Amino acid sequence: MPIARSLAAITAALALGVGLVVGAPGAHDSAEAANAADFDAGYIISDANFYDDDAMTQAEIQAFLEANTGTCRNSNCLPVLRVDTFDRAANNPCKAYRGAPGESAAAVIFKVQQACNISAKVILVTLHKEQGLIGKTAPTDLELRKAMGYGCPDTASCDSRYYGFYNQVYNAAWQFGWYRIGYSTPGSSFYGKYPLGQISQILYHPYNNCGTSGVRVQNFATAALYHYTPYQPNAAALANLYGVGDTCSSYGNRNFWRMYTDWFGSPVAVDGTDAVAKAFADAGGPGGVLGAVTVPENCDLGDSTCFQRHVNGTIYWTVESGAWPVVGDYVSIYEAAGGVSGPMGPPIAAAVTVASTPNGPGAGQQFKYGTIYSSAAGAYAVWGGIRTKWWSLNGNQGELGWPTSSRACLGAHCWQNFQAGIAFESQAVVKGGYLSLYSSLGGPRGSLGPATSDYVDVPDSGNGVGGGQQFVNGTVYSSAAGTYPVLEPVRTHYWRAGSNQGVFGWPTAAQQCVNGRCWQPFAGGIVVSDGITLNKAYSDVFIATGSASGTLGMPTSAFVEVPSTPNGPGSGQQFERGTIYSSAAGTFPVWGVVRAEWWRTGGNMGALGWPVANPVCSGGVCSQEFQNGVVVQTSATTAVVTLRVHSSYSATHSAFKAELGMPTSAFVEVPSTPNGPGSGQQFERGTIYSSAAGTFPVWGVVRAEWWRTGGNMGGLGWPVANPVCSGGVCSQEFQNGVVTQTSATTAVVAPPVHPDYAATYAAHSAELGAATSAFVRVETPNGPGGGQQFQRGTIYSSAAGTYAVWGEVRSYWWSAGGNMGSFGWPTADPSCSGGLCTQSFQGGTITR
Repeated sequence: MPIARSLAAITAALALGVGLVVGAPGAHDSAEAANAADFDAGYIISDANFYDDDAMTQAEIQAFLEANTGTCRNSNCLPVLRVDTFDRAANNPCKAYRGAPGESAAAVIFKVQQACNISAKVILVTLHKEQGLIGKTAPTDLELRKAMGYGCPDTASCDSRYYGFYNQVYNAAWQFGWYRIGYSTPGSSFYGKYPLGQISQILYHPYNNCGTSGVRVQNFATAALYHYTPYQPNAAALANLYGVGDTCSSYGNRNFWRMYTDWFGSPVAVDGTDAVAKAFADAGGPGGVLGAVTVPENCDLGDSTCFQRHVNGTIYWTVESGAWPVVGDYVSIYEAAGGVSGPMGPPIAAAVTVASTPNGPGAGQQFKYGTIYSSAAGAYAVWGGIRTKWWSLNGNQGELGWPTSSRACLGAHCWQNFQAGIAFESQAVVKGGYLSLYSSLGGPRGSLGPATSDYVDVPDSGNGVGGGQQFVNGTVYSSAAGTYPVLEPVRTHYWRAGSNQGVFGWPTAAQQCVNGRCWQPFAGGIVVSDGITLNKAYSDVFIATGSASGTLGMPTSAFVEVPSTPNGPGSGQQFERGTIYSSAAGTFPVWGVVRAEWWRTGGNMGALGWPVANPVCSGGVCSQEFQNGVVVQTSATTAVVTLRVHSSYSATHSAFKAELGMPTSAFVEVPSTPNGPGSGQQFERGTIYSSAAGTFPVWGVVRAEWWRTGGNMGGLGWPVANPVCSGGVCSQEFQNGVVTQTSATTAVVAPPVHPDYAATYAAHSAELGAATSAFVRVETPNGPGGGQQFQRGTIYSSAAGTYAVWGEVRSYWWSAGGNMGSFGWPTADPSCSGGLCTQSFQGGTITR
């Protein structure tokens, strides 16, 4: 392939020399002087005038050269130049060139015009724009060998492979034609550089930091000029159209437009009638592919657009693109898309057969903004963002292959089917492994809707690598777990939780729906369409119980933390027919009659505590274990609770099971009482208590009397021994006394005998009876001491010793002030005989 000319030779010296000298060659009779106000940077010359293989005859070219040159002073002068040319095989876009010895410059220009479909007028203007050859009477060998500036970039030396007048004219024309082909050839270095109808930023100058401005390039010919000379004139260059601008001025494309205008008239003015007639003749006339005329040339659409209908097709002409036939089925397809005024714009080339592609043979015809393609799959128009995306994937040569359907739209979203994928106006494409899944979901009209992005790889962000593709109504995600769509509104709630980078990670299964509510499992849990979510532990239970159609049904509440209960912290979440609970014991479901009975006992706040196992069911009847017991279903509507005996109480319960019965409460810690810490658990007929003194049961009348005194919070304190029973009557010792049953319904509290009084009490227990108070220490005028009351007497202790006082002696002593009076503390036990007792005290003796 010839080396493309990357930058035109427009150095100031050359360009200004051309600009100041030209005008000397005589202008064409029909031309008028150029007016800078007519210059349009986006539409320098029409395609019809640029790509015209019949613009001038060889005789007209020779006459032009002679009319614009004085007397030649050497053999390099164009009117007399003779060069040997050689054969060139057809090389798209040029047809074959038959060489000959001693061909004139006019012959070379004419034959290249016909071979490469580049107007001789364009060639003549370029010869003068580049080297000032029109009108020069003694061109140098150097000027001839780089006559068109081809292979001579501004930033490097000329390429000697393209030296010579013939070489330069042919290769420059070939390059102009190739720009047009490369513009619409995916993979070409020119592909999409100046997209027609769109704004492109074009430099003012190759150097000097002069910047750019936006130019809306309207046609291929203008794009070709910018490819050849990639600069636009600034305001200063246009203000002095035949002279010098400023340091930011470049002149190549300004001079091309000005010279063409001066010599040949407006570069954009074309006679539509003549162009249509020529296109008809080029197509073989009535005997050619178009056939006879059925509707003669019609320019009613305006001065810039014409058409002519034939038996087998239609010729369309616009001032920008020229006249081109559209044949056969392509006509109806083109006009169904809006024709010349539609989104495809006018045709810009004849139909071309594509003999071989990796996807099979076919054909196509280019339009300004679209293309019609035909293959074994049928004929279809492709335009806009769909064509842009398809071309970026190498078009019919690429992975998508030929189109297989017409363009379709849903609202603002349009798409088109190809052999191996679907391309969208958004320039997204669905292909490969996603295509079959997408099609199974109804494609663009299905649940996902049209695509809005291509597939994107997603690096590992903590949940593993994967990828995905966005659609209007959902996203398809791929990971190690598989490929699954996530549809709205589940996707919205999933995105709010961080999508694949958040707590839920990648999807692990497809969405399921029940009664209008949908849910989808992810690596980290489940997301429901109404925004309710399940964490991983809860989602595992939900799925294990049959999911939405199973025992629990759909969730009806959000996850709730329960930071504090008598049975420890936990959490829960409600479902249609049950609840999932989580605590230190694990995560378990509770449902049905068992749940109702458990709730009746207080649920996680009650005696049973949190569940510790899954329900066990048989024949529709279930039981379930909780922290402190078991709930067993007994019928379709009833259940019974069996509480568990605390492990530390099991031995005591076994020993006294008949007296206690089954537990009716959970084990309860009592961290603080006036009598020290302890614990307890209620049973049907009694209670087991534990403290520093040990673990003992309390039941019946004794327990009732003990509770009346305040129980473990009262004066008696915790039990310190098991009950002692005889004949159904019991007594029991506590920290600070004894409770003795006196009948089937009554009992008395007897404080314990103070240890220091044990011997005295043993000697006189018959006279004293049971203790009725605890030991009390006192200060008296007779010195300190202490005492303890009994049913019929008192034991006192002082410095004089420990002695019992009872009966009439005690009554008289108390009447005299007792240990506070004149008698003071006792100094001996009573001595009794014949019904009288005598007892000595500190202050005397009493006989009664």
